[in-house]
Amino acid sequence: DGLPVGTVMLYTGTSVPSKWLRCDDSAVSRSTYSQLYSVIGTLYGTGDGVYTFNLPDFRGRFPLGLNSTAQEVAGINQGGSRTHVLTVSEMPAHNHGTGTLVTLTDGNHSHSITDPGHNHG
Repeated sequence: DGLPVGTVMLYTGTSVPSKWLRCDDSAVSRSTYSQLYSVIGTLYGTGDGVYTFNLPDFRGRFPLGLNSTAQEVAGINQGGSRTHVLTVSEMPAHNHGTGTLVTLTDGNHSHSITDPGHNHG
């Protein structure tokens, strides 16, 4: 077909084309897919440890290109989470345009907070 064994291609169809495999973490035969096994080995999982190996898992994830200057890619088999709540330490430096601010000299004030819904009263 002209493409190297191990090529990952985005495909929008519902059925897998002939001679292609879905990147869904399946364990496949090391002998049946010996050329693919010689390219990726057990990078994405050892399968049963003898007869099978795992395919990459791109379900709900994006492919990640090689960064030749990085020593390794953390969590290569996990590929991240569907959702993530940022912590303060993960927040980049930023500011919010607020328009005009007024500061009172009387420092006494209070906030009542209701969560979820995040209402300030």
